[in-house]
Amino acid sequence: MTCAGKKTTIADSSGNITNVSEIGDLSFSRASIEDTTYGPDEWQTFCPGLIDGGSVDITLNYDSADASNNRFVTLFLSGVPDTYTITFPDATTLEFSGFVMTAGLAQSIGDLIQRTFTVKIDGKTIPVFSELTP
Repeated sequence: MTCAGKKTTIADSSGNITNVSEIGDLSFSRASIEDTTYGPDEWQTFCPGLIDGGSVDITLNYDSADASNNRFVTLFLSGVPDTYTITFPDATTLEFSGFVMTAGLAQSIGDLIQRTFTVKIDGKTIPVFSELTP
């Protein structure tokens, strides 16, 4: 079992993203569709709906000269989706397609300047966990 995530990496189609200080929670969700019918029961009933891949928040330590960091800004401005791979310390991976939905810049006194980006998993290709691939 791997507890520390320090060796986790994230890459886009051009290579590893550097200066990553945080990769946010990955949380998929499934919609529920009400399928209640007339009858004597007093309970609503539901069936599973579509899956939303959610989004991934990525925080980078700001470096205006870092090409991998600047790719996020370029992708945000273009709206073009890319393929991302998160590699965990035990070598399992999550690969997904998504577009940069938000781009931010935080600067506090006495701390690192950081860039924050949110990548929306677009669902155009189903995200693949390597641990689930036979």
